[in-house]
Amino acid sequence: MTELIVDVPERWLPVVGYEGLYEVSSIGNLRTVERKDSLGRRRKSRPRKPALKPDGYLQVMLFKDGVNRNHYVQRLVLEAFAGPCPPLREACHRNDIKTDNRAENLRWGTRQENMIDQARNGRSVGSKMSECIRGHAFDVINTYIKPNGNRGCKECRRTAVREGRIRRSEEAAK
Repeated sequence: MTELIVDVPERWLPVVGYEGLYEVSSIGNLRTVERKDSLGRRRKSRPRKPALKPDGYLQVMLFKDGVNRNHYVQRLVLEAFAGPCPPLREACHRNDIKTDNRAENLRWGTRQENMIDQARNGRSVGSKMSECIRGHAFDVINTYIKPNGNRGCKECRRTAVREGRIRRSEEAAK
């Protein structure tokens, strides 16, 4: 499946909690705001370059009131363009590309929704397996999708159901 990427003008909004200091764009860029510093000197607007962390996400250090603090870029974009994070939610990338921080690619979601996205997009560890733990092939005929987004083996499920029926009938016979 190919995605159609349309050129959308880049929109800038203030970074929540850093208004007047930093801005974040709809495509995930960050910059300082043109302003006067504490000594009255004019400071030009400059882009901020995020760092790629070992977990694969982009992070940027922001400075306010003498304190440096690291922030994930996806959270800054979401807070600016979608509002504050609801309880028990996290930043989810629709296409599971950790460095794609466009506002249209991000949403607040539950941990389970994030895992379902990963399975659907073929990014979870289990989605790369070609067979189940008992050696049955994960093919179109033998695979079903569980409610949590993981794949299941139909043959293993049939065997478990059959063994459960046998066990219950043996217990009833006693």
